[in-house]
Amino acid sequence: MFKSENLKELPAALIKLQADLKPIHKDTDGARGKYASLTTVMSVVRPILEKHGFSLVQTTMGQGHGAALQTVLMYSNGEYISSTIDVPVAKPNDPQAYGSALTYGRRYSIMALLGLVTEDDDAQSATTTLEDRCADIFSAQTLEDLRTADIKHSTAAALTKTEKWTIRACVKAMSESLGQSA
Repeated sequence: MFKSENLKELPAALIKLQADLKPIHKDTDGARGKYASLTTVMSVVRPILEKHGFSLVQTTMGQGHGAALQTVLMYSNGEYISSTIDVPVAKPNDPQAYGSALTYGRRYSIMALLGLVTEDDDAQSATTTLEDRCADIFSAQTLEDLRTADIKHSTAAALTKTEKWTIRACVKAMSESLGQSA
């Protein structure tokens, strides 16, 4: 890990940031099971980073059969911490394989640096009623809360088309309500 010479404010600010982070919903089916996509990770993390004065930067450098991926968490006062991982690529001359490996590395680097976890809610998804899902959506106090509830409920396993449409309608109604009150 690399860090700025002085870390006077970043540790306390990071504690506050992490208090706002919740487990991220696994929204994508992969060859080895469900996982949280990079899009989902960033859509949950980015507003919370901004709220607390943080930003993320990820850079790469090709090396042999993979890449070195550096993830830097910067605080608004200039302090930072970073980590670097090696990302192996199964097919070194295949741009698609390179992109997939980097996306995988980016997702896990962000989660590791921020101390994030994913929720494993297969049993909960199967037992949560549509009424409970809509109640959770309508309890959102901010657009950020609504975005988190939307991801959690609209990507749940085994939803029917009617349930998906109902959830979408609940999110739309709540979005309009929060937008008017803001």
